[in-house]
Amino acid sequence: MTFTSDFLIKNPVEVVDLLVKQHFDNNISGDCAEFVIDTFKEHFNNDLIIEEIPLAHPLTPKDSRLIKFTGLIHQNNFEPEYFPSGHRDGVNFGYFKTTTFDQIDDDHNVGFKDTKFKERKQIHVRQVFSGELSNIALRLFYYDSHLDNVPLNSLHTFIGFFEDSAESSESHEDSIFHVLFSIPSTDQRPSIDDLKTVPEFPEKLELLKYFCASRVNRVHGEAIGAFALNLYNVDCDSKFEEINALIRQCFPSVKVIKVNGKDLDNKDLCPKFDAETGLLAIGELQCAPGTCFLLDERELECGQLSERATKNMKALINLVQRGIVLYTFPLIDDIEVPVDCPCLIVSKEKSLLPANWRVNVKDISIADVIIPDDCKEFFQVVRHAKCDFSDELALTIEKSVTEKKVPLNRLHDILTLTKLIAASKLSDQVTLSDWQRALLLFNQS
Repeated sequence: MTFTSDFLIKNPVEVVDLLVKQHFDNNISGDCAEFVIDTFKEHFNNDLIIEEIPLAHPLTPKDSRLIKFTGLIHQNNFEPEYFPSGHRDGVNFGYFKTTTFDQIDDDHNVGFKDTKFKERKQIHVRQVFSGELSNIALRLFYYDSHLDNVPLNSLHTFIGFFEDSAESSESHEDSIFHVLFSIPSTDQRPSIDDLKTVPEFPEKLELLKYFCASRVNRVHGEAIGAFALNLYNVDCDSKFEEINALIRQCFPSVKVIKVNGKDLDNKDLCPKFDAETGLLAIGELQCAPGTCFLLDERELECGQLSERATKNMKALINLVQRGIVLYTFPLIDDIEVPVDCPCLIVSKEKSLLPANWRVNVKDISIADVIIPDDCKEFFQVVRHAKCDFSDELALTIEKSVTEKKVPLNRLHDILTLTKLIAASKLSDQVTLSDWQRALLLFNQS
């Protein structure tokens, strides 16, 4: 049984019914759900054909088309649900709740003889559009093992269809989505040869360029390469907005968080399990990988923080220093989830939050910084570049440490900066001049 792309996209529920019927009529071996899913995957087997599938939007009224969307895994620890493996008389049980399967015999034994029961599993995701996370959490059902044990906060493109029932609401909120298959998102970045322009920043803002190119890696669970930057002496809204506009040109997504007693006391920054609903409540620190957190400390004043505000402040410190977000559950210890989200701290005085580097921007005009159109592509290349230290340079660095020319507690920061200087020149080898430039910036900061 073959179908055109247009028919598959416009009538996925009908196609599922036909395939389920074909599976049982012809006594096809194997699992029925896998037979249905494999049929769709075999047709949409390359990027060009997948491009034909329409992109879903959370505000679009639901319909029965085959659609796709990018989502962030929000929760994946649901218990499996079990349903009889056939469908009859429109009763909602079986492989896909949306299918209506015709009666095969007088005893209504549709598909019960061979497969007995079928497990369907569910996860919650948040949709991602233009780099921003939607507040809408979707419940997804899937019928094979490809989404088992996927890590929280991972990005996937999901292909399937929404629940099609008279009881459905007009938006996607709290709705059910049936996943036929999904594609893990990968780092799509241009090669060095594709780059035409290397962005130039004013000398006093050179550290900001390296911040935009920074990336957190993990060694035995510890964050390596963290580059939290504090821009201080920002005493007016106009300068803050200039910084905000500049950063948004360099990152696919930017999240602004006000760091002051009042705002920190009005919300929970970390995801938290809600015992009443049985769901994980979304926290502001749960964002897509690569999101830049713009932490606004300008209204932070002296005084005692409430218990809630103190907990949120500790969460921000964990984010800045260790690159982790705590997920809170009752009766068990908090779960540490690693994230790769650079933190830019903006403040009037030097920030209370810890920072690897600090820049006084009092006499610097941010508005004069012009970012080339391919700036985001440049930073993607630099973030994923691999730069090696030669044995000779490693000995020079070791000598600087032993002679106490470089403080040991700042060695990690300086090494990170050295690698970013080399990578920003699109070089795969760290040179002595890169190390010397990093030392100069360290002494000036």
